[in-house]
Amino acid sequence: MALELLAVVPDYMIPFVTILQRGQPPFSMFYDLASKYNWALPLLQYNSPDTLLSTFEQKVVGPGLEKGDQLRREKAATPLIRSAKE
Repeated sequence: MALELLAVVPDYMIPFVTILQRGQPPFSMFYDLASKYNWALPLLQYNSPDTLLSTFEQKVVGPGLEKGDQLRREKAATPLIRSAKE
């Protein structure tokens, strides 16, 4: 699954949340994704499935929706224009 992220995350500007159970070794690319693509949120670790489920709205859905709103605003913004005049 992790290698498939390299095929998906760079090509789609949609919020992406990497979730990993604490104690599991993360792929090094998880950190690279968040630093290279602003639509990939930092790695989220959880202690137990119950913890993840109880905080899912707050820690996964909420930040994903906020990032989606930010991306929509950025796409709708007027592009910067430079001038060659001196």
